[in-house]
Amino acid sequence: MKLFDAVIKNENTLIKVQYVMFFLAVLFIPFHEIHKSMRLFILGDMFGKLSIYPIICGMFLWFIQLSSRQKFSLKNPVVMFLLIMLLWEYISLIHGLYIFPFWEKIDVSQFSHMEKIIILFSDFGITLSPLYVTKAWLVIKLLESSFINLFFTFGVSAWGYFLFRNDYMKGIDLFQKGIITGAFICIAYSVIELFYLQGNILAARLLTMVNPLLYDVASIHGWWPPVLFPGRMRSVFAEPSFLALYLAVAIPVFATMMFTKKKKYILSFFFLCFALLATKSKTAFGIFLLQIISFLIGMNKSFKYMKKLIALLLCLILFFAVYVIGMKSIASRAGIYMAEYKVVSIDKNKVVLKITNAGSQTWQQDDNIKVFGIWCKDYDKPVEHAMSMSLPYDIHPKEAFEGTFVFDNPPQGVNGIIVDLVKFENKREFWFASAGSKIFNASIDAEGNISERNNYKNKLGRYIGEMGDVFSLESGSNTSRYGIMMADLKIGMEHPFLGVGDTILKQGYVTDALPQFALESDEVNMWVQLQNKKGILKSQYPVLNELTNQFAQKGIIGVMLFLCPVFYIIRSLFRIYQKTLVTGGEQTYVIRFFFIAFFGVCVGFFSNSANALYTYWLLLGIILSISSYFDKKI
Repeated sequence: MKLFDAVIKNENTLIKVQYVMFFLAVLFIPFHEIHKSMRLFILGDMFGKLSIYPIICGMFLWFIQLSSRQKFSLKNPVVMFLLIMLLWEYISLIHGLYIFPFWEKIDVSQFSHMEKIIILFSDFGITLSPLYVTKAWLVIKLLESSFINLFFTFGVSAWGYFLFRNDYMKGIDLFQKGIITGAFICIAYSVIELFYLQGNILAARLLTMVNPLLYDVASIHGWWPPVLFPGRMRSVFAEPSFLALYLAVAIPVFATMMFTKKKKYILSFFFLCFALLATKSKTAFGIFLLQIISFLIGMNKSFKYMKKLIALLLCLILFFAVYVIGMKSIASRAGIYMAEYKVVSIDKNKVVLKITNAGSQTWQQDDNIKVFGIWCKDYDKPVEHAMSMSLPYDIHPKEAFEGTFVFDNPPQGVNGIIVDLVKFENKREFWFASAGSKIFNASIDAEGNISERNNYKNKLGRYIGEMGDVFSLESGSNTSRYGIMMADLKIGMEHPFLGVGDTILKQGYVTDALPQFALESDEVNMWVQLQNKKGILKSQYPVLNELTNQFAQKGIIGVMLFLCPVFYIIRSLFRIYQKTLVTGGEQTYVIRFFFIAFFGVCVGFFSNSANALYTYWLLLGIILSISSYFDKKI
């Protein structure tokens, strides 16, 4: 206790401890989807990120530091901006609550323990109206979450700005160390993943044991995040696109180390570039190319590090070549037991399927390979084994055979079936074909009649018991993303100035605003069905474009406010470029790479939420401190 008192009374010690907390927050960025048992649910959108813990500690010490000072001005531009943002949040929210037309989509069952509270009051003779309780509780929840979300997003950036505004190089140094340490963790993990992507069953088993320790498997929409992500690298992240967003920052950071300090980082830089493309994220690849182009455009003629640049470009060319060769190898080995299914006929409870070996290895008849039929609830949640059949003969790659499956006496509550190929290593260890390809999925009615669902992609399949892990895979199609973007734009155009108030309130509008092409997507249909079944509070559409999301929630003014820091940084960058960055030198090239990393994160707004990772909010504080410093210098 005495040690704590001594720490909080010494401002220099407070700042040093905040430095440690900032470093840890950056280090923990990859762990963005922690277990529910570890989450602080009162902290809004950011509660699922491990970085939240050091951020809370750091911001607590920051407030102690501020309270120890006799004077703190609310006229500071950053403080004024936060107050304006909070004011607009509440104006938009109150307007959204006033016009909200979908109260029938919300009931007390969607609030944890609310029904028990109503029953408890009734035991004391107090009758509460479920409708009024729902409205009151939602208003309180949204007022609270709006403040908390602002505090742990823009507030975190403000903390970084005030922490480093007098020493921005310290912020750069801590951010570099945090990203580099985190990236090495990702690299070590991805080496195992590379073996899995090449069809190594031992690596797959290891990942199926470790990944559930990192995040709650299949906790969202019945399948996300999956245990394995076939064909795409994701490292410790829940999905490849998040790894890609992280690498959009990590690669420029490693480039600063290569240019200014140590050549030993070149191999790590090379691997991160490979990992970026191995995510197969089109947005990430576009960001990477834009970052290279922006660096070359901003390079002055008397570039001091020309030799290093040439070496870097040669390295990139080499890495592209290795990537093409390597991914071809991975593609040829990733789906050793991949299968594709085509319906030959369906007659009541009998299905005849043409099953093709879509992998790279012959299926040996005596190699413990079987085709399983599985009973399902909710069309895709396995209940129990229905039947199985062995291979009729050895099936070579691209060859096919016909299998007949009769599903008799469905258990109570069953309304679907799944057919999948399984390779058994022993009695309890197995390998699914769907770990790298597709499944056959159909519905079955109360009379036992089977009907094709036109859903072969393994998005939802969850196997229980010995088949208890999720080996599902999200489609690479952009249909879902464009559909949600178009819905957001339609909602925003109908409420252009104030928006509809909040991401939860927005959920009520999305289903009706979805374009027809989006409704033809299996994934979007899954989101619609889950929300209709569970309600808008327990099943929500994802944010797939931050700018359209802001437009729908808070209108055009909200979008302008959200982008205000970015506009300021762009203005500062143009002002200081000719007078400062163009002169060259080690420090200026470090700054240049950081600006490139920052704008790479901003491009990610077009494909994901700004809250997907903590990268943007932590980096924004440092970039603001750099811009502020050079603005004053000029």
